[in-house]
Amino acid sequence: MRLLLIRHGESENNGIYRDSGGDLSQLVADPGLTPLGQRQAEKLAAFFAVSDLPRPDVLYTSLMKRAVATAAPIAAALDLAAIGRLDLHEVAVAGDGPLNATAPAAGQPASALRQLNPHLVVPDGATEQGWYTGPFETPAVAWERAERFTEWLLATYHGTDNCIGLVGHGWFHQLILRALVLHPPLPDGMLQSWFRMYNTATISLVLPGHFADEVADVHWVNRFDHLEPDELTV
Repeated sequence: MRLLLIRHGESENNGIYRDSGGDLSQLVADPGLTPLGQRQAEKLAAFFAVSDLPRPDVLYTSLMKRAVATAAPIAAALDLAAIGRLDLHEVAVAGDGPLNATAPAAGQPASALRQLNPHLVVPDGATEQGWYTGPFETPAVAWERAERFTEWLLATYHGTDNCIGLVGHGWFHQLILRALVLHPPLPDGMLQSWFRMYNTATISLVLPGHFADEVADVHWVNRFDHLEPDELTV
């Protein structure tokens, strides 16, 4: 099994944070892509045809707008369905939206998600009222979700020849990577270190690893050679 973790393109919040000098008060809930973020996603999709980047034969995506939109050109380029997952969203903390938010955003209606990405397979649980019904998620609870997700992933694909692409988010991808390389966060879920991922950068792993079945080989972290220097954003 090969795994390719793909971060979404530059989001509106990424752009707001950059252009405002870090003003969190302007952030919006469930942001979409900026024009640069859309270009980053399109360049990554095209890169699969001309590079040694592993080509997913199964593609999953978070249901947050920025991930669904990033998955669209990738799914089109690889002629794949983009399978939506309710459990691939970013860590659901207040920082994903306005500072005065009293509850997490429910997410986009299923019809709006299909408009963003015609290749999207909308899962059960995603309706016209949205798809997220939980509370704000603490880092410790997010880690538990990452462990459940990786357990499902390994139960489904470990020992196969599949290459699995996951279009998701910087923080939650950190947790998936840590779960697979047996490097958990602190007991409260906070991280001792951060694996940098630029927008649309990738992480590549192979499981089982070269030396033992239970160990993953990490082939790279934060690969972004499909982008020009002036297209690199965090």
